[in-house]
Amino acid sequence: DLPLSRLEIESGIGVFNHTRKVGSAPSTMQAQQLQTSTVYESIRRPEGYLAVLGTQEQPPSKLFKFALSQAKHCRRISGCTTRILCECFDAQQVESVISAARLDDLQVPIGVILPPDVNLWREAILLRDQQK
Repeated sequence: DLPLSRLEIESGIGVFNHTRKVGSAPSTMQAQQLQTSTVYESIRRPEGYLAVLGTQEQPPSKLFKFALSQAKHCRRISGCTTRILCECFDAQQVESVISAARLDDLQVPIGVILPPDVNLWREAILLRDQQK
């Protein structure tokens, strides 16, 4: 795996390790059809990462659930290894992603993308540690 600190994410364009594209980054700011097709393509290839992005006003909760369901489906069939990263803007969103990961019997690799907010990072770490 690539360390997450080395990844760059460009909304609607992709996930990059230096200049090499290693995944896709659909956003809730894009048309629904484009979001859906990007998720399908990313998981079927499979790509290394699928970063589902949004805004505080339009968090990617539904897009994350859709991506996770597609990844589980493909993992059952072909062993898909795409890592799903979900952008979170508050502790409730982080808790939802952590809970989905804990309940996932197929163990799809899941992570969160957090803004530079020290308090949210602290809460996310506490939530993660409570789920162990």
